[in-house]
Amino acid sequence: MEIEVGNFITAIENEDYHKETITARASDVDSMGVADIMVPVIDKFESSIKDNKLTQIELVIDYADGPVFVRLESGIINLPYSNIDKVDNFFNGLEEKVPVVVNLIVESPKLNASGFRIDTLGSVDEFLANPENYEAKIAGNIAEKIAVIESAEISEEDTNN
Repeated sequence: MEIEVGNFITAIENEDYHKETITARASDVDSMGVADIMVPVIDKFESSIKDNKLTQIELVIDYADGPVFVRLESGIINLPYSNIDKVDNFFNGLEEKVPVVVNLIVESPKLNASGFRIDTLGSVDEFLANPENYEAKIAGNIAEKIAVIESAEISEEDTNN
């Protein structure tokens, strides 16, 4: 899947993309595990990109200290849709045709100093050619980030006691 830079920017600015939000509780992560929690997110993302749609699927995990946001976005560079105004700075022109990539985004103040992490996992075409590998990669990546977030919560609880 490829798109012209200008067409991508216009689509995101006009919110002309598939967007869905799924919610879960922290207890769901504990009881079901990250891989199972991510199944509907990955399935919805895969279904949408198969239809050649730009896509953002968000999972909001409700923790006692505040939500953790996990998003899969189809993009053209490792910037979230919220930073669409910066995208054209990284390309030679708006007519340039570029591959669409899969970005995994996690937001939580307990994740790191910026409260934000984005990883480009590969192209949409690679994802569609081998979704099982990407499911495992995504689940592992999210599990690492959730462990950091939960560890920070435990550290804060210990400090406050």
